[in-house]
Amino acid sequence: MLTLTSLQPKSRKHKRRIGRGNGSGRGTFSGRGMKGQRSRSGSRGGLKLRGLRSLMKAIPKVRGGARRFHAERLTTVTLAYLERKCSANTTIELRGNKVLGSGEITKPLLVKASAFSASAKAKIEAAGGKAIPCGKQ
Repeated sequence: MLTLTSLQPKSRKHKRRIGRGNGSGRGTFSGRGMKGQRSRSGSRGGLKLRGLRSLMKAIPKVRGGARRFHAERLTTVTLAYLERKCSANTTIELRGNKVLGSGEITKPLLVKASAFSASAKAKIEAAGGKAIPCGKQ
């Protein structure tokens, strides 16, 4: 049961006492600097557009709207890589990858990937394998 006598003391971070004389280390300008909008009383939150305009001008405009952010980014895998890493008659599932036709393949493989280049598909089928397009994820 929680009572006042059973409470344990916890460490607390003390609030800064600002404007209590120069001996406190936070007197005179009270940590606000000397002049300007942010040093005045009544300025809530300081400058509203503090460097925002230059930031907005520096960033390029988004062209193409929302499509740009939802565009699917496929990583690429080459046939030379599959030839090195996989043994014959293996099923390989490569979701989120596009298989490119650079390199040669001699083993029959069953490759499931998000996309295939035309040359990759032709080379896989010529080696006796199958190129099966699967979902986009």
